[in-house]
Amino acid sequence: MIEMSPVAQAIMEHRAIRRFKSDPVPQEVLAFLQNTANWAPNHGLREPWRYIQFSDAFREQFTEDRRGYEESRRAEYAVIQLHLVVVMRKIHGQSNGSKILVRCAAGFKVFNLQLGSRLGVVWKTNTFLLPRTSVR
Repeated sequence: MIEMSPVAQAIMEHRAIRRFKSDPVPQEVLAFLQNTANWAPNHGLREPWRYIQFSDAFREQFTEDRRGYEESRRAEYAVIQLHLVVVMRKIHGQSNGSKILVRCAAGFKVFNLQLGSRLGVVWKTNTFLLPRTSVR
């Protein structure tokens, strides 16, 4: 029998959560999770990501700005206490392969944030975030 490591156990137990508590997320918890996520592989230490946090009144504006979403999705967004958007700076002068690796690095970061958390976390990637041209 193979002994399961705590990391393997965390990966296997991880599930997206779609029912959220109304409790606010303390800033010290969020800072800890962001620091934990920063340990993701990041393709040459470029760290191309930044966070935009929407909470309190800004959370309401974030939900309102989802006008193109169906009403049920907007209602779901409205009850979530904190939206944390991970953004990447535009990558200039790199090969398509390098651009893909940097995007993967940002994905690892988000996944680390989820695994490090025992909070309800859902990772959403909207189609407007995808590249406009296919990468060959």
